[in-house]
Amino acid sequence: MIFALQVAVATILISVRTWDLLRLLRWLIAAQVVAASVGMLIDIKYFPENVALGIIFTLGPEILWLAYFLKSRRVLHVFKSHDWDLAVKAIYPTQPTPVT
Repeated sequence: MIFALQVAVATILISVRTWDLLRLLRWLIAAQVVAASVGMLIDIKYFPENVALGIIFTLGPEILWLAYFLKSRRVLHVFKSHDWDLAVKAIYPTQPTPVT
């Protein structure tokens, strides 16, 4: 259920790009990390052979996405400042190419 909500919010974020929806997506990813952690504790107790798969396919990617959405300068510029084009020009200035 949480994953379906993540997909819905992320799909809307493609076109809307608002800070509020990004915060909602962050919360949904955090909820997914908590749910995956609880699942991991259950796996440790009852299904220890599934722990590695749970980390590789569920917990690991969710933690990476959460870190990206919390720390990325690009995410900040796109969703909060709405100045990604200016930031790209500041980071990667265009230089005229010589005519040969």
